[in-house]
Amino acid sequence: MTLLVFIALLLGIVGGLFFPGWAPFLKPIGDLLLLALKAVVSPLIFVSVTVGAASLNPKQLGRIGLKALFYFAFSMSLAIALGLFLVQTIRPGVGTDLGGSLAEVPKISLSQEGFLTGLLGKLFQNPFQALAETNVLGIVVFAVLLGIAIALLGEPGKILQNFFESLTQAMLKVTHFILYLAPPGVFALVFVAVSKGGAELLVGLGKYMATVTTGLLIHGGVTL
Repeated sequence: MTLLVFIALLLGIVGGLFFPGWAPFLKPIGDLLLLALKAVVSPLIFVSVTVGAASLNPKQLGRIGLKALFYFAFSMSLAIALGLFLVQTIRPGVGTDLGGSLAEVPKISLSQEGFLTGLLGKLFQNPFQALAETNVLGIVVFAVLLGIAIALLGEPGKILQNFFESLTQAMLKVTHFILYLAPPGVFALVFVAVSKGGAELLVGLGKYMATVTTGLLIHGGVTL
């Protein structure tokens, strides 16, 4: 699959450069891949986190939970700092024309009251609304609480735990099915992007890929 995606990437670049007129016909294929991935992300996060929390020993929930919270907060802070440093150093988006107008970025309140209100609104949200909006923070918080509740139920909670474990396996199968769309989807996405941005876009994409790869190598090989 990885080789097919790489070949699709190269073919998309060549096709976008020499046959830009085909872009409108291929765009729906790329959109289909993105929509399919967006559809599976929220349920997959929800069921997998719920299973992880439900699998913990109730006697160790407090101790493990505090350690996990500190670990994720600390490693996430390092990842954010590393990402900001690499972006400011490599500056992958400078001079790159994506062939479209940028969407207006919503203004964010930096006041203490506005920040806390926004954070709490993301953390504690109706779970169905969080799933529909792909609010990862809200999904994770509710999934952890639900998983802990299932773990604390003991034997009566085994039915729910088995249900979510089976549902996790089913969601992984669905994700596997969607990945079959990756080669044609990547081909279409790259084809359309290159047809709009031209050869200059390849330079920006190369810098972007270098930034992401460098960040992953440093974070995975050094930080973690």
